[in-house]
Amino acid sequence: MSNEAIAQQFLELADLSDYVGDSPYKSRAYRQAARALETLQTPIETLAEGGAEALEQIPGIGAAIAEKILAYLQTGVIPKRAQLLQQVPPGILEVMAVPGIGAKTARMLHEQLGVSDLQSLRQALLSGAADPLFSPQRRERLLRLVELKHKSQQRTPLGFALPRGRELLQAIEQLEGVQHALLGGSARRMQEDVGDLDYLVAAEQPEITLEAFVRLPQIAEVYAQGARRAQV
Repeated sequence: MSNEAIAQQFLELADLSDYVGDSPYKSRAYRQAARALETLQTPIETLAEGGAEALEQIPGIGAAIAEKILAYLQTGVIPKRAQLLQQVPPGILEVMAVPGIGAKTARMLHEQLGVSDLQSLRQALLSGAADPLFSPQRRERLLRLVELKHKSQQRTPLGFALPRGRELLQAIEQLEGVQHALLGGSARRMQEDVGDLDYLVAAEQPEITLEAFVRLPQIAEVYAQGARRAQV
């Protein structure tokens, strides 16, 4: 079980909490835990051998989060995540994974247009059903992001993706202020095929490093960019 896989569980748990209207403190704690797990150098299974007390030594991991990590390592399920999944439309996590669509927008799309997954979102954008909800510029941007998500579901053989992933990793490592960078996701796990390439980077000034990253010659287009994360 990789650290990135568990981090993704907590990111999804944060999205689910926002969707059902849980306290924002909970979703903030889940995202903080995800960031801690993403940058953790030691396999989480190794640390978990010391029990909850050992996990709580990780910055950003408290007692409640440690309990959820242990449950996931033991059963493959975070009970709270499984519980919340029963309260939301099937596939809504796909919708909320599109940059720019948070819980409020996802609920609006579901309630007004019946959007419950990536395919129904794509249809709403293409058909014009979503036009009253978004400006033309935002609609076009969302459609581009949805198409990107759709393409990322089409897998690329590892033998083709890995050399390009390593080439970009070398370029990232040479950016000023980068302390550590690694290639994550399915490429790091050496799976037979790859949906997209994920990079985890620790930097002295993340915002400046991210701006330098999106300007690399290997980056053809920037689909979304925040203070600490970009999708290209």
